[in-house]
Amino acid sequence: MKIATRKGLWVGAGLLALLPLLAACRLDMELTLNADGSGVAVTRFTTDDEALFHEVLRSAQELAQEAQEKGQRIIVKTGRRGPEYVVLIEQRFRTIEELNSEEDPYGLEPVFALERREGRQYRLWIRNLTPVLPTKLTIETPGPITDASPGVLFEGRRATWAGVAYSGDFFVDYRRSGMGLGPRGFLLLAILGALLGGLGLAARRRKRQGWI
Repeated sequence: MKIATRKGLWVGAGLLALLPLLAACRLDMELTLNADGSGVAVTRFTTDDEALFHEVLRSAQELAQEAQEKGQRIIVKTGRRGPEYVVLIEQRFRTIEELNSEEDPYGLEPVFALERREGRQYRLWIRNLTPVLPTKLTIETPGPITDASPGVLFEGRRATWAGVAYSGDFFVDYRRSGMGLGPRGFLLLAILGALLGGLGLAARRRKRQGWI
C-alpha cells in the first residue's frame, strides 16, 4: 500500500534518521484480492513512540487527501492498544496496480502486479520488497493457493510472510474458482433454479390436464 512505501515505512532517503525509533515499531499489511482483480489493502502501523505515531498519521492523512483528489478513497483510522499507538489505513482498489506509487525516483518501493498464467491460474507478484522494520504480510486470494516463493507460508486461500531486512521479489500462485460468484451469487442461482423448476412443474401439470 502507498502509505507503506512513499511515506516512509520502507527504505527511503528520509527513513535512515528514523531507524533507532523503528526498532519499537511493526507493520501489518493485509491484502484481499477478489476474482475480478479488485480488492482491499489494509496497513496497520503500530508503535509506542507518540511522536512517530503523529508523523505517520500526518503522512497518512496527506495520502488520503491526494487519493481523494484523484477520485480514489483511502480511510485512515487511529486507536490505542495498551501503551501502543495504531494508525490503520484502508484502500479499496479496482486493479492491484493502483497500489503502486506514481513517484518513486529511487526505485525503492514495492511494485504489485497480477499475472494471468495458464487456464485459471494466476500469479500475484510483489517486487522490490524492502522493509526495515518487523513486517507481517497476509494475502487472501479468490481461489486456492498452489505455490509461493520460499519463506511464504500458505494454506487454502491465505498466504503469510513475516520478517525484516528482506530485499527482493516474491510471488503467490493461485487458481481462481470457476464462477467466482460468492455466497450471494450462489443464493441467487438457487432462487433462480427453484423458480425455473417451479415453472417447469406447473407446465407439466397443465399439459397432463389438457390446458396446453
